[in-house]
Amino acid sequence: MKKIMVITPHADDVTISVGGAVIKWVEEDHEVTVVRVTNDDADCIGISTREEAVAINKAEAEEAYKVLGVSRTIHMGYVSDTFGGVDFLELREKFIWLIREIKPDRTLCFDLDGREEENMDHRVISYAMAEALWTSSFDLHHPEHFKEGLEPFCVPERLYYARVSDKANIVIDISDVIDRKFKSIQCQKAVMKNIFAQIRMRAEALGEDASVMDKYSIDEMVDKLFRAAAAEAGKKFGLQYAELLRDPGTGLLRDFIKV
Repeated sequence: MKKIMVITPHADDVTISVGGAVIKWVEEDHEVTVVRVTNDDADCIGISTREEAVAINKAEAEEAYKVLGVSRTIHMGYVSDTFGGVDFLELREKFIWLIREIKPDRTLCFDLDGREEENMDHRVISYAMAEALWTSSFDLHHPEHFKEGLEPFCVPERLYYARVSDKANIVIDISDVIDRKFKSIQCQKAVMKNIFAQIRMRAEALGEDASVMDKYSIDEMVDKLFRAAAAEAGKKFGLQYAELLRDPGTGLLRDFIKV
């Protein structure tokens, strides 16, 4: 059994991008911890207060992760859409602490090399996690952790996901778990309503008729949108549905060890 630590900036990033992979790993008896970094306090529409949004999105996230089979969820509670001004070193230190506490065999987070990524939360979190992955093994980085019983730790497997990637080199066939993936996404009603409201507003701003969306429920739109994305990912590999990840590789390390 491997311990897997998945970093999700927002509640839906893990379910949309790698929900199928998580299900497959759980089925292989791996233990998955999801670290949800933000509180999604504005990721909603038609909810009167941010406090209400935080509570609803947390509850729906936990329900979604139960569908995936996640063993543990950690809510870091950062305010969403503020990472352009967040304390980077504080964030990195928290990731280092989590790595040392969880001791994962594999981590998964947003890819620094992903294309068309305009979300600063995703960018900053991916940079902080990338640095934490190597500084977590230094005994002079945050030695105060050791007073809590922790110790330096090096994560052997480091995988990445992206909204758009030219460098994906791992293909995961999720055809047999696609319905469970959709079910987990459909648990996140508040977030999904906001996503489709944004799509509608963008379409209308472009002068398009968005009334076709009125024909579908939220669950039907989730199925329609994300089924198409999973089918497109699998198409070039002869799979019905797939998710794509990137493994940066350990070639240089292996070459060095052989010398």
